[in-house]
Amino acid sequence: SWWAKLTASAGFSNAQYYFLNTASHTSPYGGFIYCTDTGAGYGDSVLYFASADGSGSNSRYTASNGLYRDTSGWGHIVLIIDTAQSTQTDRMQIYLNGSRLDVHVGGSIAQDSDSVINSAVIHRLGARQDSSSSHFFDGYVAEMHWVDGYAYDASYFGETKNGVWIPKDYYTTTGNYGNTGFYLKFENASDLGNDSSGNNNDWTVSNMGADHQVLDSPTFGS
Repeated sequence: SWWAKLTASAGFSNAQYYFLNTASHTSPYGGFIYCTDTGAGYGDSVLYFASADGSGSNSRYTASNGLYRDTSGWGHIVLIIDTAQSTQTDRMQIYLNGSRLDVHVGGSIAQDSDSVINSAVIHRLGARQDSSSSHFFDGYVAEMHWVDGYAYDASYFGETKNGVWIPKDYYTTTGNYGNTGFYLKFENASDLGNDSSGNNNDWTVSNMGADHQVLDSPTFGS
């Protein structure tokens, strides 16, 4: 679960703006993506989520039917991998501002398989880096919760107040993170990768300084 705000809505053609990417973009691969994906053919600015099992087989992608281009406000995104589900389309889910999205689905994830996401490979937030290219997320991110071993929907992380979807205090109200889980508040400008979940699963910050922290957030004024 995390909140995001785009800084641009144009120029998505032939670009991929990543929230998270595992060590390789090829087999096995996985990522949380804002992108134009010409392979899937769904046009600019779809929310696109791809994953594979630990062997790199059974790759599957999920792409939103609608586009995501709003640069004026924050959006809340929840992605769920729950391969125990008997229904194929329930094994990868996307929520936007509290509502589960209708999606395009390709490939398959075997029931009870392990995703390469959350496996023992390098993970990157806000970037894809592999042998052929580098793509970085163009926007702001806030309130990022990574929950290991639980498949919570958006209602655990957000709620409606005066008709507006706003962040919910998941850490206090629920607080389950599992072994590899983390909570990034981005509250310390000198240590943006600090994990506040209690697990101390801190992230290494690369090519970012204190000037990358801004006061704008989904909780501002709420």
